[in-house]
Parts: sequence; C-alpha cells; structure tokens
Amino acid sequence: MAFPTTGLLDNFNRADENPIGNGNWSGPIWSGDNQLRVASNQCAPQTSGPWHNSYWSAAQFGNCEVYATVPTVGATDDDLNLYVRIASPGGAGLDCYIFAIGYQASPSNNSVIYRVDNTTLTQLGASLTVDLDAAEKIGFECNGSSLTAYLFESGAWASQASRTDSTYSSGYIGAEIENNTARLDDFGGGTIIVASGGMPAGVLQPMGIVW
Repeated sequence: MAFPTTGLLDNFNRADENPIGNGNWSGPIWSGDNQLRVASNQCAPQTSGPWHNSYWSAAQFGNCEVYATVPTVGATDDDLNLYVRIASPGGAGLDCYIFAIGYQASPSNNSVIYRVDNTTLTQLGASLTVDLDAAEKIGFECNGSSLTAYLFESGAWASQASRTDSTYSSGYIGAEIENNTARLDDFGGGTIIVASGGMPAGVLQPMGIVW
C-alpha cells in the first residue's frame, strides 16, 4: 500500500505561536507536559524542559496516517514521536498508539511502537533500529489492526516494522518532541485515502492502470 495517501495539514509557515494553535491544534497529549509551538516556520518545543506534545484537534480519524519532516534531529537520545488514535488527551484516561523514534548518533535498537492504556505504556513487539538523519521524514499508519512505522530516506518511503493490535479504532493524531533542540515540519495525515474500486491509491493493476 502506498504511503502516505493524504496531504499536508500544517506547514507552520506563519507567525510564531506559543503554544501552537491556528484553530486546529490542542494540547498537551499527556497531563502535565508542555505543548509544541511554531518558531521560525517550524514546529518546535515550547520550553527548554522535556516532553512537548500537541494533537491535531480539528478531526478524529479511524484508519489513519500521520507523518512529518525532521529538519533537525536534536541531541543524542532525544525522542521524536508520532501518535495515532488518541483518546482522552490530557487526562488519566489517555489511550493511543505511538511510534517513538529515539535518535542516537550510532543507531541501535532505539525505537519502539507502543500502545497506551490509561497512560500506561505497553511495548508492541521488539524494538526497532531506525537511522534517522536531518531532512528525512517519519511516518506512522494505523489501518484496521495493523500498525506500521515508516521512514523516508534516499528518496523513498520504506516500512520499518508492523505490529498488530485492535484495542483502539479511532482518535486524534499528534506529535511529540522530547527536548529542546529537535524540530518538525510539514505535518500531514488523516484518514487513509482508498482509490475507487477499493484499491489503495497508487497501486498498479494489470496493463499499468493506476486505480
């Protein structure tokens, strides 16, 4: 299946905002955390402390995807995280799925797909090795019970791992930056677009027809 199938939601090309708003963002996702902000046309942490997160509050999605460009990866061991199917954000009943990308100078098993149940993290499957560099892109897809992590490098999107979990079926999408130095840009996502005839957008059929 092609990834992504949706367009940009926010390119952050506007005056600085603190916290991020623009009528479409709310936060934080986790009670007591900081929110994200807009600084110099990018999505940035709100303060110098840890854990900054916000969610796209304009709509909720079922089968969905989320992605962003990473212009600055930040310091060693900083996390850049993408969220899908967020329910009860900011409260003790927070539920969601997370693709947590742990940046390290020498990549190892540094990234994880989580399920969150009432703010309790459960790792789904083994840790992942994700070699994230500046100007690359990260993505996360939730299609039915299938959770797939993506990385865009060398000009193409590639699946990093898939997990299966059917606990949650819909919610918001969002993003998180752990500490002060990393940045995100060109945030996109929403409901996965399926082409007419029930085939995912961009799938080649016999005789080269694209549905």
